[in-house]
Amino acid sequence: MSKHGEPVIRIWPYSEVPQSLKHLSEVGSEWVALVPPNLALPELEEVFLRWQINRHRVMRHILADGSILYSGRLCK
Repeated sequence: MSKHGEPVIRIWPYSEVPQSLKHLSEVGSEWVALVPPNLALPELEEVFLRWQINRHRVMRHILADGSILYSGRLCK
């Protein structure tokens, strides 16, 4: 949540991911994104999964609260 209480999508470089989420992300990830349940829309998922091209795998994990955790490598 933002400091105003609004839900936000958080994206971190792997080195800055909170420990509580790091173990859920793909080994060798370069980035991790956490999408709160009320923002987990099909259109947003399409954006993250569009990054999944060639060898750049995007991992998707649904958390108990309905949030979605994505992790992957940057497309180069």
